[in-house]
Order: sequence, then structure tokens, then C-alpha cells
Amino acid sequence: MRPAEALADHRNAVPTLSLSARYGLRNARICGPAARGDDRDGCHLDLLVEAIPELTTLLDIVGMTQEAGAMPGVPVVVRTLEDIHQRFDIDQRFDIDQRFRARVVRDARPL
Repeated sequence: MRPAEALADHRNAVPTLSLSARYGLRNARICGPAARGDDRDGCHLDLLVEAIPELTTLLDIVGMTQEAGAMPGVPVVVRTLEDIHQRFDIDQRFDIDQRFRARVVRDARPL
């Protein structure tokens, strides 16, 4: 099953907006292939969330990942923008990573 199909079929079963608030996260969005409409059977669902400074912990992100992963048929990956490729090395990967992060944010769609 495609992640976008699973999300549409189970949107009420996985209340992601309230789920993200319960775990100290905000602005939950779909990103990756499901957001762009090019997801395939067997892909995972990428969720991009914002951590609340001084409140969100790694355990919150793990908890949301596990609870959202209860959606039948599709593994779920929860990431914060800070998780996405932060490299600062001399071979200019920083610029590539900045462009990749900008693309992730540009492609992200609200739930």
C-alpha cells in the first residue's frame, strides 16, 4: 500500500495533529515521496515536525513515531528539520545539505 493511500484510509485512526501536540511537537507535515505524490507500495511515510525548544526530547519523537506507526500497512518515520543532514565539512556538503533541507520544507504538506 502507498503511504498516501494508507494515510487517507486511516486519517481518523491516527489523529496526527493531536498526537504531535501530546508529544511536545508542532507543525506536523507530510514530506518526502507521499507529499510529492510519487510514493510507491512499500515506501514509508515521512512526517516532518517542529520540536518545541526546552520541551521536546528524543523520547517524545520516538513515542510519536511508535504511536503513528500503528497505522496499518505503512512504516512511519518522524523527523525534525534539525535531523535532516546537518554537515559542515570543507567539501561544500553544507551547501548541498542546505538545498536538500530547503526542498524538504518546500515539498512538505500539512496533514
